[in-house]
Amino acid sequence: MRLLTRHIKCHSQLHRYLCKFCFKGFNDTFDLKRHTRTH
Repeated sequence: MRLLTRHIKCHSQLHRYLCKFCFKGFNDTFDLKRHTRTH
């Protein structure tokens, strides 16, 4: 059930964590950290 909840959050408009470089929004700190490595 946790995976389904996470998947639903991915498609919601609410992004709690923003990238400090490009301001792209994420729902999960893991996704934000993974994205931040691309900068």
